Amino acid sequence: MKKNVLICTFCLLLNSLTFGQLENLISSIAESGSIIFTSEINNASKKKDVKGKKTFNSNEIIYGTIYMKQIFSRLKFNAGVDSESFSMTFKLIDDNNKKFIWDVPIDESKKSQKYLCFEFIPEQMNLDNPNHFNFINFIKNLETQKHEFEVSITQRELVTGKLILDLSNGKGKYQILLDQMKEKERLLEEEKEKERIAKEKEAARLAAEEQKLIDKYNASSDFINLTLTNNSNFNVSIYLETANKVTDSRITIRGKSSKELRCRPGETIYAGNKVIHTISQSSKGKEIDASPPDIKISYIATKWSGDDAWKSWNINTNIGTWTMSTKWSGDDAWKSWNINTNGPHWSVETQWSSDDAWKSWNFNTSEGKITIKTKWSGDDAWKSWNIDSKFGNLEVQTKWSGDDAWKSWNITSKYGQMTVNTKWSGDDAWKSWNISDNMKNAPPQIKMAAIFTCIIGGIRP
Repeated sequence: MKKNVLICTFCLLLNSLTFGQLENLISSIAESGSIIFTSEINNASKKKDVKGKKTFNSNEIIYGTIYMKQIFSRLKFNAGVDSESFSMTFKLIDDNNKKFIWDVPIDESKKSQKYLCFEFIPEQMNLDNPNHFNFINFIKNLETQKHEFEVSITQRELVTGKLILDLSNGKGKYQILLDQMKEKERLLEEEKEKERIAKEKEAARLAAEEQKLIDKYNASSDFINLTLTNNSNFNVSIYLETANKVTDSRITIRGKSSKELRCRPGETIYAGNKVIHTISQSSKGKEIDASPPDIKISYIATKWSGDDAWKSWNINTNIGTWTMSTKWSGDDAWKSWNINTNGPHWSVETQWSSDDAWKSWNFNTSEGKITIKTKWSGDDAWKSWNIDSKFGNLEVQTKWSGDDAWKSWNITSKYGQMTVNTKWSGDDAWKSWNISDNMKNAPPQIKMAAIFTCIIGGIRP
């Protein structure tokens, strides 16, 4: 008959011990020999006086004893700790997916002795005790035969003990506990089913009440229509709030577009967190400006340092923080970027590779493509750029040359000007930039394309 071999790895887990103290404890045990299993509490001072037990059945109580070369109380513990425990891991060799952790409390009175006797298999087991419950669950599927256990306390396996669990005549009190467990699980499932039914009934009741409110709302005779217009080039999120909350809704209005809204007097329209209109009968047929505020970009900085510097950035604006990050690393780093505005997502990618890399870019938005190109090559490359888009054209130029090139930029357009300046010099140059944004009502897409040009001009590999 092939025997199931169970390895019990004892990790002396004294939660309050430092690593050095734990190492001393392991060492003191490791030098001491074997674990001896007995059927009664062991009071023998020496190993040779102990009558060991190798086989036990499901109706027996089992103790284990560890003999140490130093008395237990000499080990240093942190103040204020009331108790410690062993942590034992049971693992079946022929089924490594099965394992069981057993915590054994330390008897305080044994700390003054050179051995530690602990209850290994309790006589009285209680399914309300998680350790006992898990142990019974662990042996639930063991066959009714003899099972040999090999017990190892250290990874070096210098302290070992062997015993056999004999289930040839059945699982005895374990079977009784298994039956109790099965009944406990049945009652638990029954209780869960009652809770599920009660939740479904409550959800149905709330849904019916909500539907009554919705029906009452829709039966109203005071509905009016008005138009919301977004005059900007940036999408705006609109929130309609009602007094009873049953018809609250969100809509998105794309840049340079309008949407008609059906609503009732007393409702409130929000754009972001700002109230833009409270509806009354006089709102009927009105056109409401739902355009977001002019977006200003004030600051951009790399998030990390070392090998990751310049690969991820935070962008500060008057409507929140955006992020910009490169998609790849290695030879492909900085050649493709994603920009997250907490609304629309934009991407930027270089059109070419080799000597032309970084000299021409596509800045992709849902409103169309923005083209970025350097005007010159050779020593003058990256010092002057043209940005072309349906929103208008921009010119980006570095202010200085020599060692100061790419540290300060001017951006000019029909909307006005922007300046982009690095905050520091030396090793910190180009890691943080201050932006003076005087391009009023300029689409944020072309502002970000111009700022990207300044950044890539400074950090390009």
